[in-house]
Amino acid sequence: MHRLAGALLAAALMSACGGDPVGTINRTTTTYDGWRVGALETCPLYPTLPSPPSIELSNSECEANLAAWLGVGRDGFDRRDPNHAPIVRATLRDLDTSTLHSAKCCDIAVFELADGSIRAIGINLVVFPPGHGSYANNVIDYGPDK
Repeated sequence: MHRLAGALLAAALMSACGGDPVGTINRTTTTYDGWRVGALETCPLYPTLPSPPSIELSNSECEANLAAWLGVGRDGFDRRDPNHAPIVRATLRDLDTSTLHSAKCCDIAVFELADGSIRAIGINLVVFPPGHGSYANNVIDYGPDK
């Protein structure tokens, strides 16, 4: 009981003083390379759109879209940090916009590396209508909190 009370008191003091632990914000959001990562994204809408637009994407469309996003992120990460440790796991995350200064600019590719570090890069995938090219991509090396 005393440990719980102590933990609650410490959390309240940290919140009141703005002293969130390093690498976190609001005690629920983690920051990597300046990106505040939010929820896991497993089925990004683009570059494949459902047809007709009122239906959901199939599992294979979700997997293809996720692979496209992570591929763009991986290319940008390899360019930014060419000597990084091997990637053990890659996930796509929403940008956490729970703070006033964060705007929805992009999704975040999060890379867990073999050396135990975790790195991230922003991805903004722009989709063009059919007949105008497939899609262009833009990676943003570091987030606004770097």
